[in-house]
Amino acid sequence: MLPRLLLTLAVLSLLLFISMQSTLAHPGLAGEAAADRERPSAEAFKAGPPTQEDAEAVKGQALYAVFETTKGRIILELYTDDAPLTVANFKNLADAEFYDGITFHRVIPDFMIQGGDPTGTGRGGPGYKWDDEQSALDLKHDGPGILSMANAGKNTNGSQFFITHRATPHLNGKHAVFGRVIQGQNVVDAIRKGDQMTTVRVVNADDLETD
Repeated sequence: MLPRLLLTLAVLSLLLFISMQSTLAHPGLAGEAAADRERPSAEAFKAGPPTQEDAEAVKGQALYAVFETTKGRIILELYTDDAPLTVANFKNLADAEFYDGITFHRVIPDFMIQGGDPTGTGRGGPGYKWDDEQSALDLKHDGPGILSMANAGKNTNGSQFFITHRATPHLNGKHAVFGRVIQGQNVVDAIRKGDQMTTVRVVNADDLETD
């Protein structure tokens, strides 16, 4: 009886040790708006990460992101001068309808809404990562409606992004800012976890329809 009890205790101790090691190997990520460690979607996005050619193609253009959501429309000005590479990544994904049907998987009241994960778990992405754009990191989270890249640390951008409810200066220098809401901040504030982006399109000024 005693040997059997000792064996049971030994097995339980081993399982506990393995569990603790797993926890230490995957610590919680710093920063409330950080994306979870990305687990790419089943098929990596075919276009791959944005290139300098992509950035040059959008630089200086008057581009806007139009979100149609289950709570209404959100229109954002995109910062093509100060964050062309980050804008190009978002535009490439939007043009490929990558964001269509994706939910806002993370919402923290009076802070931000986060989306861009096709799995809805906080761990998904386009199947690639790309480095931070310094000029976009230099921009400030200085009010409500700031559009910025979610990440899991330095140089881990993918497809996930967030939009702020208020100024979040503690995120400055950590997340790449690339746009701002010009219409529909009330929709941003009304979004709840699980609400859907039915379509996301990037359009130029001539094609923009505002209320």
